[in-house]
Amino acid sequence: MRKHPPVDTLLPLSAPMFHILIALGDEAMHGYAVMQSIAERSGGQVRLLPGTLYSTIKKMLALQLLEECDAPAEVDSDDERRRYYRVTRFGREVRGAETERLSMLVRIARGANARA
Repeated sequence: MRKHPPVDTLLPLSAPMFHILIALGDEAMHGYAVMQSIAERSGGQVRLLPGTLYSTIKKMLALQLLEECDAPAEVDSDDERRRYYRVTRFGREVRGAETERLSMLVRIARGANARA
């Protein structure tokens, strides 16, 4: 297994990467389900097109943020073309670091707005 780069060298994450890490959470999903989850969680405000989704997933696989896996046991799928993905331990670390980074920015922005 390849050694991971320091987490902070991947920050800030692109919006599609962060949305994918959030959508997958701790479960495995196929690409179309990831697109649906992102649209649903954002109230339809964020929609990843297939080209963006799959090119981003390809990058995330190369960075070892995601890994391809078998379909979850509860999924009855006869489509062998369907690929499932899950977040790696490293991906969870990066997601947490990005969440903290964004939380800090929100705190700073709220402080600036309170002084205005």
